[in-house]
Amino acid sequence: MQVRCYQCRTTMSIRPDEIAFVVGALEEVGGKHYDVRCIRCRRMNRVSLEQLKQEATRLGLTIPKPEPKAAEAPEPAPAAEEPAKPEKKAEEVAKKKAPAKSPTKAKA
Repeated sequence: MQVRCYQCRTTMSIRPDEIAFVVGALEEVGGKHYDVRCIRCRRMNRVSLEQLKQEATRLGLTIPKPEPKAAEAPEPAPAAEEPAKPEKKAEEVAKKKAPAKSPTKAKA
């Protein structure tokens, strides 16, 4: 597929395998266009999903279908669970009381 840059009019080509992959990926995520970077001026050029589908049909490409995600089974619980231990932070903080502040100014 030939794409022409909108800014500098340089012609670029998109390979058939790239077209098939892009159409499958865009359908999976719900995208509307594919960005092609110009090889000369580096400007992004949009190619619509409809144009890519027409080209894929014309070339007779098979578009890879996204694999359906299997229902994720919950992970099995560990056989022997240990009872939860209370955290020792509260006990350590209680033991380490701050020292009493000494007066900074002496009374005369």
